[in-house]
Amino acid sequence: MTKILENLIDLGFVRVSFYVCEMKFSSDEFIIDKEYDLKLRNKIEAFKRNTSIKYGLQLTMITTYGVKNNKYSSIIGNQIMLEDLFDA
Repeated sequence: MTKILENLIDLGFVRVSFYVCEMKFSSDEFIIDKEYDLKLRNKIEAFKRNTSIKYGLQLTMITTYGVKNNKYSSIIGNQIMLEDLFDA
């Protein structure tokens, strides 16, 4: 079944998104610097290698106050902040 699904994804018949989540606590917006950007990229590559998932991967950051917008923050596909988890 897995091979059939992989073939359908490869051919473009099925669109699937996989979310890799990274959680960080910070007393302010979380800042991604060059070093941390490399760590995130390595984690994504390791995930791809170990799961054979090649398509539809998005990095989601779960943080206290969000991610500060800078030249390294573009790696983030989605953000979830503390207020999102507890907002009614």
